[in-house]
Amino acid sequence: MEQTFQSIFGKEKLGRVRYYRKTMTSSTFKKKEKTVAIRKEHANEMSGMTKKNEDLEARIKFMVNNQI
Repeated sequence: MEQTFQSIFGKEKLGRVRYYRKTMTSSTFKKKEKTVAIRKEHANEMSGMTKKNEDLEARIKFMVNNQI
């Protein structure tokens, strides 16, 4: 078995492995799920703040127009 591996890939070399693989492990999947959930929560908060801001602007315009 080892001889077959060496004949295909060559001798084993010591040092740093410089190969980057794009695989999905359970931990990266969980991190991605968390990231998506946080982004959705942030988007919901931002839309809520935008709505509140629009309401305040409408009230201010109404008060200015009616000079209350």
